[in-house]
Amino acid sequence: MTGSGGKKEQEERMAEIIGRVFSKHDAPKPEEADRTKKKGEKIPKKKELSALKKILKSKKREKDPRYIKRALKKRREEAEKLGESISKIEEELQEKTSQVKIHQERLDSISESVKEIQEKISDLEAKKPQLEGEIKGLRKSITEKNAIKSELEEEYVKLSSVHDAAETQSKLQENTLTNYEKDEKELREEIGKLDL
Repeated sequence: MTGSGGKKEQEERMAEIIGRVFSKHDAPKPEEADRTKKKGEKIPKKKELSALKKILKSKKREKDPRYIKRALKKRREEAEKLGESISKIEEELQEKTSQVKIHQERLDSISESVKEIQEKISDLEAKKPQLEGEIKGLRKSITEKNAIKSELEEEYVKLSSVHDAAETQSKLQENTLTNYEKDEKELREEIGKLDL
């Protein structure tokens, strides 16, 4: 009786030590205990102790300097890889940011140009009634000047006809005068002959 009692006490002390060493998440989950109770099964003490020993061994290994060094080395390698990945992402992000900036500048320039064009259109639309009035006045002036031009052309034709007629008359008169002068000369010559 004392032998079995001492073994039981030893197991309880071991369980207590393991309970202090391990965190809560390493302890058997309550739901698992509930499931075993519902099924009517009971984990043998030896298996439970063996499982606890394995956990204790794993925890001791985690506290081993060699294990810690290996774990730290692995973490450093992972951190380096992660750092390289982050650097690459940052470079890509910087490149994309530069591209976005260039596109934004182009967009701003185009937006400014569109704004200027819209302002010009608004100014022209505001001046449209005034310009239409001026155009109407100019067209009226052109019509009036064309009418005057037609009248002047007709007058020119008439004057040209009169001029041509006057020029013809002048030529006729010149010819008549020439003939008179010729006849007078001939008569004088005849008179001169008679005196001799």
